Amino acid sequence: MVLFQTHAPKSHVIVVGTFLDCLNETGRSNLNMLRAEICSMCKPRNGYPQIDFLTEVSSKTKEGINKLREIIYSIATGLSYRTSAGVWETKRQDDKIVGRKVVSVIY
Repeated sequence: MVLFQTHAPKSHVIVVGTFLDCLNETGRSNLNMLRAEICSMCKPRNGYPQIDFLTEVSSKTKEGINKLREIIYSIATGLSYRTSAGVWETKRQDDKIVGRKVVSVIY
């Protein structure tokens, strides 16, 4: 994660734990402790990027997938855009990134 901070300091970071379906009740009850430990280790002052969200999913049972989609969407709707001058600006109300139509060129 230090490489994210070095090469893309303004990146949004979502930490996703997988194999949620493999946890038993004891493992699930320790998730909050594990989240707190990850957040305390990966602080910006230690050279890590800011973690926007930390969530768990199961690809087998699809548990947590909808929550992850909502997290990604909420971050994407707040993204900045780069102007023609190369300057990053915050999203303007009339210039939304999500939902923008992309023109495709057929050769």
